[in-house]
Amino acid sequence: MECAIDSGAGTSENALRLDYQITPYSWGTCGLYYDQPQDWSDSMGLAFMVHAGQSGGTLHVDLFVESAESSESYLYELNLEPGMEDEWVQVGIVWDHFQRVDWEEDAGSPFKKEAQISGIAFGFGTEENKNEGVLWLDDLGWMTPREDVGEEITIPAEPESEPDSQEETGGFNLPCIGSLALPIGLVGAAYFQRTITKKGK
Repeated sequence: MECAIDSGAGTSENALRLDYQITPYSWGTCGLYYDQPQDWSDSMGLAFMVHAGQSGGTLHVDLFVESAESSESYLYELNLEPGMEDEWVQVGIVWDHFQRVDWEEDAGSPFKKEAQISGIAFGFGTEENKNEGVLWLDDLGWMTPREDVGEEITIPAEPESEPDSQEETGGFNLPCIGSLALPIGLVGAAYFQRTITKKGK
């Protein structure tokens, strides 16, 4: 899996491009990890723009919480709908829609540690079949309620129809405040092999 800044792509003209070729029973990710835990508790969730080179498949969005006592991983699976192939689509994921991965303790429990985030990653996995394609991500930031956005922040115009991804993740109109820039020096690719019986091992 290759991750790189694609100059000229997206509204920022510096979108993150993910080229992936995932072999059966494995996965790959591109991640951003912090030296100190990040407090994102003032927001309702994660927001970003996505554009896929092909329809179908599932994007894994991961959150990590690291401490001296434990390591926790949370996952949200975003289906890549046909509209994402034709244009950039805005996506918002509220925090408690991320769930603890199934090979860790308390599997399936919702994410509740917005003030302790140590990393974020995007990636793909597969079971029996090879998974390959290209995807772009841009404008990574936070999701806040409309009423909490100050007058100085421009709120995007309402689209004629809401993307399915917004409805599934809370139905919010997504003004994004702040920015989680992904500088190329901090974006890494990782590849992990797993067995059929033990996910993530």
